Amino acid sequence: MTAWTRTSKDAVGSSRTRRLGRNAIARAMPARADLTEPPQTKEKRVSQTDKLANLPALATGYHLPPQNSPDFPAMALLVRILQVGESSRWYQRLVKEKELTLDLSGGLNYFGNEFDYTGPMIMTTRTTYKPGHTADEIIKEMDAVIADITSKGITDKELADAKVSYRSNFYDQIEGSMGKAHLLSALAIFRDDPQQINSLLTPFENVTAAQVKAAAAKYLVATNRTVIDRVPGNTDKRGL
Repeated sequence: MTAWTRTSKDAVGSSRTRRLGRNAIARAMPARADLTEPPQTKEKRVSQTDKLANLPALATGYHLPPQNSPDFPAMALLVRILQVGESSRWYQRLVKEKELTLDLSGGLNYFGNEFDYTGPMIMTTRTTYKPGHTADEIIKEMDAVIADITSKGITDKELADAKVSYRSNFYDQIEGSMGKAHLLSALAIFRDDPQQINSLLTPFENVTAAQVKAAAAKYLVATNRTVIDRVPGNTDKRGL
C-alpha cells in the first residue's frame, strides 16, 4: 500500500468530517481586544544593577502615535534620522563628537517593522556608555539633539536620505517570498486588507520637513519617555 492509497478508515474519517462540517454552527467573530493605553504624563526612570555587565548601558523608550495617525510616517522617518546608521544625529553626537558612548542602536518596533503589530508601540534606543560618565550626561546630549530639531528642523538632505533609507529597507524586507508573505499576512490580520502592500510607501514618501519637526516637538518630550540605566554590579575577587 502506498502513501496515496486511500483506506476504508480514511474514507470513514472523511465522511465524519463532512458530516460535522454540515452541522457546524456559524458564530460571529469576537470583538477585537482594546489595546489602547492611557497617555504617559510623567517621565519614568529605572536604575538597575547587573552583576554580569562589564560596562554601563542606557535605554530609552518614547511612545509613538498610532499607525493610522498622520504623525506616524513622520515619526518613522525621524527614527531613522536620529539613530539608524553612523550618520544619524544621536550616533554622531554621542559616539563621534562627545565620545560618551561606544555604540548606539534602536528603532521602531525593534524586532519587527512598522506594519506587523497592532496596539501601542515605542521608539527604543540603546547605547553602551563609557565608565566615568552618567546616564544624565547621555540624556542631556540626546535632548540637545531633539531641541535642535524642534527649533531648527531637519535639512532637506536628511529628509531625502531618510526616505531613501526607508524605501530601501522596505524593499529589502519584501524581496524574498518569506518577507512578502509575512507582510501580507500582517496586513490581512491587523488591517483586513493585504492589498495595502501596494500603497504602504506613499504616506512616507509624502512626509515634509515641517511634519518631522512638529512630530519631534509633540512626541520626543521627557514626559513621554521611560529611561533605564543599567550599571555593572559589584563582583568578588574571582570576578563572579
